[in-house]
This record gives sequence, C-alpha cells and structure tokens, in this order.
Amino acid sequence: MRLSSQPLRCLERILPTSGGFRSINVEFQLITRRRQFYSTETPATVHDYCLQQVRKFDYDHYLCGLFFRKASSRKAYFAVRAFNLEIANIREVVKDPAIGRMRIQWWRDNLTRIYQNAPPEHPVATALAEAVRNFRLTKGWFNKMLDRREMELLEGEQMRNIDDIEAYAEDTASAMLYLSLECLGVKNLHADHVASHIGKAEGTSILLRATPHHASKRRSYLPLDLMAKHGVSQEDLFRGQISQQLTDVVFEVASSAKLQLDKARSLDRVPTEAFPALIPAVLHDDFLKRLQKAHFNIYDPSLKRPGPWVLPKMVKASWLGKLPAS
Repeated sequence: MRLSSQPLRCLERILPTSGGFRSINVEFQLITRRRQFYSTETPATVHDYCLQQVRKFDYDHYLCGLFFRKASSRKAYFAVRAFNLEIANIREVVKDPAIGRMRIQWWRDNLTRIYQNAPPEHPVATALAEAVRNFRLTKGWFNKMLDRREMELLEGEQMRNIDDIEAYAEDTASAMLYLSLECLGVKNLHADHVASHIGKAEGTSILLRATPHHASKRRSYLPLDLMAKHGVSQEDLFRGQISQQLTDVVFEVASSAKLQLDKARSLDRVPTEAFPALIPAVLHDDFLKRLQKAHFNIYDPSLKRPGPWVLPKMVKASWLGKLPAS
C-alpha cells in the first residue's frame, strides 16, 4: 500500500526550507518503507505475530510504533501493545465474567513466569519476556493494567465523573506510555510527567471514540454526573439518539482531554529520545479537533478512522520533537 504524495506536498508548504524539507522527507519515506515492510500477512516470528496483531486491531498505535528507530525497541513496543490487546479484549470476547477472570488470572500467573524468563508457549508472552529481559520493564505497570481490566470485568463501567475517567486512563493508557518509554530505554521523571497527562487525554479520547461501539452493547463510559447535569439518560445513549444535550456531555469530556494535552504541551525538559513514546498525543489531538469540527457529534462517521493527514502530522511532530500546537 503506497501513501499518497499529497500529504508530503502539504508538508513541503509547511516547511519550505530545503534542508528542513529534505530531513522530514527522509523521515516520511522511512516510515512509509517500514509500513510497507510490515504488510506481510504470515507471521514468521513471535515479533511478527505481535506486530500484526497490533496492526490489525490497534492501527493507531501500530503507526506510532513505526517511529521507534531501533529494532529492539520496536519489538518490545509491539510486544507490550500486543499484551494490552490480549487483556483489553477479554471483556469483548467472553460473556461469563468468571471465564474472563480466569483469563486475567492466566496472564497474572504467567507474568510472574515472564519475569523469571520462563514464559509459556504463547507468542505474546515469549516476545514480552524478551522485552522484559532487554529493557527491564517495570512489572507494576502490567499489574496496574491487569487490576483495572479485572475491575472493569467484574464491576462494570460506571464512571461517576471526570476523575473516574482519568483514573481509568492513568491505569491503562498512561501505564502503556510509561512502558513505551522504557522500551526506548528512557526512565525519566519529566518524561513520565508528560506521559501521565498524555495518557489521561488518550484514555479519555479512546473512550469517547468508542462510545457508539459501547452503546451498541448497552455500555457507557460517559460520566454519570455530566449525563444527569445535561438530562441525558443511558437509554437515550443506547438508542443512538444524538441530541444537543448529548453533545454538551461530549463537549465537557473532550474539554477535559484537551486540558490534559495542554498541560503536556506546557512541560519541557523531556529528553529527545523519549519523543517516539509520546507520539500518540498527535493522534488524539487530531481526533479532538475533528470531533470539534463534527460539533461534538460522537456518532459522526468521519470519527471512526484516523484523519487523512494524521501520519504527516506525526512525522512533522517527530521531526520537530514537540507536540502540535493547540
């Protein structure tokens, strides 16, 4: 699959200096080549399996992984992302919470084996063991994700307020960003601080974008206090009825995500080598801007996929080493 040259011409207008454009052109072509190289359908190794799982089921973060320049870091990143898919999808594929809890416990038990360098014969576990060995990934972040997914499975998803959403995001999206930083060999408090804000924005944006899917399964992650404030019932949401009241709820939730991105933008002293792990901020900044253009209609079909210019925006942000302006 070839990328259109139109985004590249747009970048040429944004960065007209010849030297700057040559640099970003090289970056763009490098990402394009990686994207083409990883298009093979048959996984030959456990690393190929992890990458293809992420490419198939989490395409946004597949794109983010292409910005990890070192092969060892990319392999670790895709192993961590594949682990996240394994546990995040349990809620989607099991009807009996007891079965789901057994799957969570399987990963909890085998996480111990992974950290003992004795993983089970499972491609994600094998790749993850190598990542843990190479980058000394913090076990606590995996445990946080497992704890949150188990809580979600057993107790449901009643988000009382924005604080509940941000706590959920911290245990899922932010934990993933902390591990992504470690896949780059970065253990830095300033980078972690930025990752925490980006993760909260990311987790909130993901829940917003998934609202139509959740509603089709009679589930809601929208804050109960905001729904009560604007007079939106869960039944209205489940019926897919768009209303001014619902868009007002979505606006307030989206505003909280934008606030977290703005906080991340305001922080500096982040090591340059940390930036590939923070690239998801570009995706969610793009989503929030498109949501605004859709007048906060979360059912707008244009929101189902990344925007057509998101990859050039990611390349530009990577080349400049900073998050896009608000």
